[in-house]
Amino acid sequence: MRAARGADSSPGASVREIQLRVLAALRSPGEIADPVESGLFLAPPAGSIERRWAIYRNAYTVRLAEAIESDYPAVARITGAHVFAELCHRFLTACPPYSYDIGRAGERLPDYLQSDPLATDLPFLSDLARLELALVQAMVSPDHEPLRWGEVEAMPAERFAETPQSLAPATILLDSPWPLAALWLAKDQPDHAVDIPLAGHPSVILVTRQALEPRWRSIDADERAIVRGAQEGVSPASLLQRGVFGHAADASLRLVRALQRVVSYGAFRSLRHSGAADGAPLSKEVP
Repeated sequence: MRAARGADSSPGASVREIQLRVLAALRSPGEIADPVESGLFLAPPAGSIERRWAIYRNAYTVRLAEAIESDYPAVARITGAHVFAELCHRFLTACPPYSYDIGRAGERLPDYLQSDPLATDLPFLSDLARLELALVQAMVSPDHEPLRWGEVEAMPAERFAETPQSLAPATILLDSPWPLAALWLAKDQPDHAVDIPLAGHPSVILVTRQALEPRWRSIDADERAIVRGAQEGVSPASLLQRGVFGHAADASLRLVRALQRVVSYGAFRSLRHSGAADGAPLSKEVP
């Protein structure tokens, strides 16, 4: 479907203006939109402009929906193909893509789901979408050198205790009142095997990337405190002073063990990244 040279109804319209009109027509709720009616396109050798425009317009929406579904397979599995397609249509009407990268077409879906009609019967969908978006973001996050426990052991204990850790670019912490792990795993289970109690099953999920593979895991309260402290730029010593790990004799041991686990998940940047290992001023950047 070729654009008609000089066929625009607005004399002197720029290419950008024509592009915006076509894009607006692609996103409009009507069956046939302005570019068709204005004679913007040359007549095809067979068929009609209206028919070809309808095919092109439908393909635009379908392709975006396919890209969104590839990022949100668990949400699509729970809603079902037909309902998910309708969700994508509502979402794309309310939140049209703002990037040339089709892979970013669904970035705003978790926020949108909070007010979509599906939220009435499936209130957990927004948080589940946040988990899936976090996995996508972890995949494309900048490369980094992760903190290894050997670096911790090689650093004077007193200095490390006063050193706020820096989260790796892929690290995302999710708190939810819903059982996100079970909901996400349901995408690979047959219908008869899915039986997930929802109420009273909160979850804390940590998303990281190890090598080129995004990972998620449920973490406990101590691990969450370590990651939250890093988000806030708080040192391990400050967490102890706050009583985050209790005031018993084993508080320090609880902190060290939780820290070891979080480090093994690849959640932090190397100490060399922040300069903390060589005595340089500490960075409190939280990506």
